[in-house]
Amino acid sequence: MKLHKDIIYNLLFVSILAVYSVEVCPHVSKLGFLITMISFFCVIGPLFIVKRSITKRSKSKLHVFLVNFIYFGIIGIAVGLFNFIFRSFPIESAFKMMTGAFYLGALTAVICILEEPFKETQKRISFINRVSLFLLLSLTLIGTIWILLMKENLSVFDAVQHGSMIDLVKSVILETFFVLAIIAAYFVRIVQLYKRMLKAGIESQISSLNEVRRDNLEVTLPRFSNDEFSIIGDEVNAMIGRLRTGEKIKSGFEKVTGHDSDSEFLEKITHSDFSSEQKEMTILFSDIKGFTNLCEESDPVEFVKALNTHFESMVQVVKKFDGHINKFIGDAILVYFEGDDSCERAVHAAMRMIDSTQFNIGIGIHHGTLLAGLLGSSERLEYSIIGSVVNKSARLESATRGLNADVVISSAAAAELTDAILEGFQQASLELKGFENKETVYYK
Repeated sequence: MKLHKDIIYNLLFVSILAVYSVEVCPHVSKLGFLITMISFFCVIGPLFIVKRSITKRSKSKLHVFLVNFIYFGIIGIAVGLFNFIFRSFPIESAFKMMTGAFYLGALTAVICILEEPFKETQKRISFINRVSLFLLLSLTLIGTIWILLMKENLSVFDAVQHGSMIDLVKSVILETFFVLAIIAAYFVRIVQLYKRMLKAGIESQISSLNEVRRDNLEVTLPRFSNDEFSIIGDEVNAMIGRLRTGEKIKSGFEKVTGHDSDSEFLEKITHSDFSSEQKEMTILFSDIKGFTNLCEESDPVEFVKALNTHFESMVQVVKKFDGHINKFIGDAILVYFEGDDSCERAVHAAMRMIDSTQFNIGIGIHHGTLLAGLLGSSERLEYSIIGSVVNKSARLESATRGLNADVVISSAAAAELTDAILEGFQQASLELKGFENKETVYYK
C-alpha cells in the first residue's frame, strides 16, 4: 500500500479510537481527546516503520492482514497497559481501550489488504465466508461497544442523582449511531475497494476471452482474487490449455494426414469407418534418382539435412497447387490432386518441383479412377489411395531414367491437358512393368 494512504488510515484509526476511549472510559475522558491521541502517536511512530518493512516482504494478503491486525492491536495494548501501570487507571479502562483497538484494527486491516496489489496464493477463502466473517465482526463490535457505552452511561446516571432518563436514552442513541456510522463508513470503503478490484479483474478477463474468441490461445486469464472468482479463472485457463493442446493435435493431424481437421475424413476416423470410395484423381509420383548411391557417398548428417530441405520445398509446391501428399515412401512422394483441373495443376506442380530442389528427381503423372479410404485397424489407421492408377504413376516415374527425362505423363493424363501445356513434350510408346499393353507417354 502507498505510504500516504497508510498514513491516512493510521490517522483515522487513532482519531476514532481516541474518541471511543474518551466516550467509554471515565478516566480517559479526564485526560481529554488531545492527550489520548498523543499517547497513541507515541506508540505508532516506531511500530509504523517496523510494520511497513514487514508488509513489504509479505508474500500473501493473509500475512498482510495478520501483520496489520497485530500492529493495531499492539497499539491498543501498549497505551492501555501504560495507563494501567503508570497512570493507575483501573484494568477495566485498559480492557476497553484494547477491545476498541482490536475491533477497529480488524476493520482497518481488511481495508489495508484490499489496498495492497493482488498476490496470488494457493489458499482460497470463499467470498461468502469473507462476508460472513466481516458481518460477524461488525455485529460483535457493535454489541461490545454498545454494552460498554451503556455501562458507562449507567455509571454516570447513578453517580448523578438528579440525572434524567431522557438524557440517558438520548446519550445511548447518539453514541450508538456514532458507532454505526463508523462501521458504515468502513463498510462503504471496503465495498468500494472490492468493487474496484472486481471491475479491473473482470475487464481484464473479458479482454483475454476476446483474444481467445479471435483464436489467440496464447493468452492466460489473469488472477485478481483468491476466492470463487479465481476458481472461474483457473478453470477457464485449464480450458484454454486443453484448446491449445487440441490445436497442436489438430496441426499434427493435418500434417500427418494431409487433410483438414474439419473434413469428413475426421468423421470416418472417429467412427472407425473403413469403407473406401471410388474417386477420380490425378496421381503424381516423385522420386530422387540415384538415391542409393547418394546415401553411400554423402555424409549422413548433411544428407539428412539436404533431404529435409528437399521435402520442405516439395511440400510447399504441392500445397501451392492444391495437391495433397498422401505419404512419403523413403525418398519418394505420393501426391494426389482432385478437381476438374487436377491434371493441369499436377503438371505445373511437377515443373515447379523440379526447379525447387537440388536433387535430380523423376516424376510420373497419371489420371484415373482409384479407391480411397482408411486402411488398418482400430488401433492404427492410414488414409490410402490404391489401384492401378497409383501403380502406373510409379512405373511412369521409373521410365524417366530410360527416357532421360524429368517428367513422364500418361496418355490418360495428357488427354486432360491443353496443347499449350503439352508444348515441348515428346511422345513415346513404352511397355510398363506389370501392364500388358504399351502405354503412350509424353515426356520432357
